[in-house]
Amino acid sequence: MKESYVYHKDPVIYSKENSFIMDYIKRDNFEIDYIPKGYFFVMGDNRDNSYDSRYWGPLKRSYIKGRPWIIYWSYKAKKGQYTVKGAGNQVKNMINSLLHIFTKTRWKRTLKLIR
Repeated sequence: MKESYVYHKDPVIYSKENSFIMDYIKRDNFEIDYIPKGYFFVMGDNRDNSYDSRYWGPLKRSYIKGRPWIIYWSYKAKKGQYTVKGAGNQVKNMINSLLHIFTKTRWKRTLKLIR
């Protein structure tokens, strides 16, 4: 799937064949993989910093106990804002989010029901 809005901190695409460290890297740019019938690919919302199906594999359908029903809050962050490292940067991002909570909240998405 082509996603022009996706930000990749590292443009290298890792695969099982070209990366012996794939189990240890925590990032998003992996090759396409096959998802078996009865399983789902689950991806975290912070692609460069999420442990999800790219690390522990597809999720069995029987493990899914519910479904999302509402977007409770949506915030327009700068590209790469949440991929910076360090406690100081994380505190800075939290303060920035709080200072701009009204101006950067995506009001059209906030409290929107998911169909």
